[in-house]
Amino acid sequence: MNPSPTRVAYRHLKRQAGPRAELVGISRRKVADLVNKAIKNARVGGFFDDEYWRPVQRIWDQFNRMGIPFSITSAEYQKERGTPVSKTWKFEVPFTNERGRPQIVYGQVVAAGAGSVADPLERYDVTAYAN
Repeated sequence: MNPSPTRVAYRHLKRQAGPRAELVGISRRKVADLVNKAIKNARVGGFFDDEYWRPVQRIWDQFNRMGIPFSITSAEYQKERGTPVSKTWKFEVPFTNERGRPQIVYGQVVAAGAGSVADPLERYDVTAYAN
């Protein structure tokens, strides 16, 4: 039986002196699988109505728990007629591939408004992925 992509990715996680880890000697697909597994483990399905983006924070917390190095490259509201209807966070996960070349897996988290017409973000749904 072949090990899961997540187990293979964990084998390639090298601990550094700080709280971050480094992914070394691993394919882009395996890194994306590891990141998507972390997103799934954060359990951010359903609708939310808090003002603090807690499900999004759970994703970042899950990355930290799993030792996935990442950086948030942008966080922007999308507006329609001046009213915010969603917010998108873009992130990067650096790694070194099997040939020793530095690479980056890109991902995004989108909180799409599901509230009223007057305030679309009073409730929101979260979608996230990496590729």
